[in-house]
Amino acid sequence: MKRALGPVLLSSLLAACASTSKFGTGGPSLEDLADEMSKRDVVFFGEEHGNAVGHLQQLQFLRLLHDRRPDLILSMEMLERDQQQAVDSYLEGDITEQEFIDQAKLGDSYLDRYRPLVNFCKDNGYPVIAANLPAELRKQLRDGGYDAIKDSPFAPRQVSAPDGPYREAFLKAMEGHAGFDEQTLDTFYRAQCAWDDTMAEAIVDRWRAALEPKPLIVHVVGKFHVENRLGTAAKVLDREPGLDIGVITMEAASTLLAKGAGEYVMVVPAQPTFKKAKAAAAPAEDDAGPAPIRAAEGANPGRPALGFMPDYEAGVTGVLVGSLRPDGPAEAAGLQEGDVLIEVDGLPVDDVRMYVDALSSLTVGSTVEVVVVRGGEQKKMQIKVGERVN
Repeated sequence: MKRALGPVLLSSLLAACASTSKFGTGGPSLEDLADEMSKRDVVFFGEEHGNAVGHLQQLQFLRLLHDRRPDLILSMEMLERDQQQAVDSYLEGDITEQEFIDQAKLGDSYLDRYRPLVNFCKDNGYPVIAANLPAELRKQLRDGGYDAIKDSPFAPRQVSAPDGPYREAFLKAMEGHAGFDEQTLDTFYRAQCAWDDTMAEAIVDRWRAALEPKPLIVHVVGKFHVENRLGTAAKVLDREPGLDIGVITMEAASTLLAKGAGEYVMVVPAQPTFKKAKAAAAPAEDDAGPAPIRAAEGANPGRPALGFMPDYEAGVTGVLVGSLRPDGPAEAAGLQEGDVLIEVDGLPVDDVRMYVDALSSLTVGSTVEVVVVRGGEQKKMQIKVGERVN
């Protein structure tokens, strides 16, 4: 194994979780939330990728659900359909953990964030659904549309890209990145929807195949996919309208939020992230204390930006840096046109969606490390996160 979270980091994270005075008070506890969500058919846990406290809370929440519903199934955006055989073999004890990691080609993000969830399921005999569209199919989809992937056994059987609130939310998430033309936006929106269709199909197929009494499926996913019951959540209900679903979204803030886009909002500190604490490490099975949760109602902080125009048409792994905003954060940090951004604050950036996810985990005004490829060599730079200019 490369590394796991260690005792020093764990202690600081648990202190942050338990320090309700730091974030405000009020609202239901994590135990109350587990009581409520244990009555549902499907629970969507919309996370902020890379928030260390948030990931510990996911594990604690899963444990609390285990006490109430010993018929859990965990579904994960972070595992892809072509990895399902390796997932099953590991859960059944047919291969070692290292063999699983090697076969599924899992990287640091799995070890840092999701390994404890999978191992908890292994220890308790729970299935895990590798729900996402494989990365290679996502690329083929963007390049050639649904026809390019429809014959793959890992592609969803049907896709749709409806107009309406989800499209509007997607376009809003993309605004501030100069250089998008209408065709490019439509291409990425359709790819996003196919991603949602794949995960929704995986969830519904498993729920339908289960014997009575039906299990509780918990789907861990980036929060954009389920905010306001859109995206993956909506597509699950399209396929199985009678399901009782619950939605939790995670919000990083220094004070208790008054508004969020989930049925319940789990407030976590903006820091520490795994990037800030990779030197320390901890057992996967330590408890996380309660984080403040409250029913959604108030306003989100400003949206972070790095101050450059990505070239989304470039056929590269990563995001190609286009024109820089004069006097913006990227220019001040030394980024140049033609650099390929591959990592932001410890989060890998393979494509536009991962870039947007990485941006969403940042805090305006904080300084983070980015990694770019320039002239075949990797360069690390410190950049102060700016606020998006529309």
